[in-house]
Amino acid sequence: MEKSKSKRSKPITKMALYLRAMRVSLWMIIPFFVLISLMALAGDANVQPGLQNMVIFIGGTTLGFIAVLLVILTPLVLQDLRHIKRQEKHYGISFNDEMKELDVRQFFHKDENWLIIVNRFRIYAFRKDFLTDFGIQRRSLLGKRMEAKVIAACADGKARMISGSGTTLTLIQEWAQET
Repeated sequence: MEKSKSKRSKPITKMALYLRAMRVSLWMIIPFFVLISLMALAGDANVQPGLQNMVIFIGGTTLGFIAVLLVILTPLVLQDLRHIKRQEKHYGISFNDEMKELDVRQFFHKDENWLIIVNRFRIYAFRKDFLTDFGIQRRSLLGKRMEAKVIAACADGKARMISGSGTTLTLIQEWAQET
């Protein structure tokens, strides 16, 4: 069975995972911020700014909103990257070197050694046998999307809370429990 070639020219790294997770959220949010800026400009009927002032205002507020968003989302993404760091320490490996050796170029990768999923602004990257046991999933309905959390016992002796969509957590559990 031949692997499908990815458009990425280089194997993934921790930095590539971070940028991919942030990229998805930023591209979804930027149009929203531009729209808010335009609404703020249109809200004051007495002010008729020139084109240059409008561009500066929209650009400035959008960059400001993006900065706030980065401050809010970066800790979540860094927490996921810390999970990778703990696995590197536990197994005595380098994630970047292992991805290069395995030639992993996709942001969704599932094989007998690794499961890697970048879903919105969350990164799930686990080496086989690192997740040893799972608690009960707690689910909450948020709009049409099911949110879930599960406590997973890990090979380093610590428990981790893994949160995300119910389907993503189910996929992680099924992969981890495959023999």
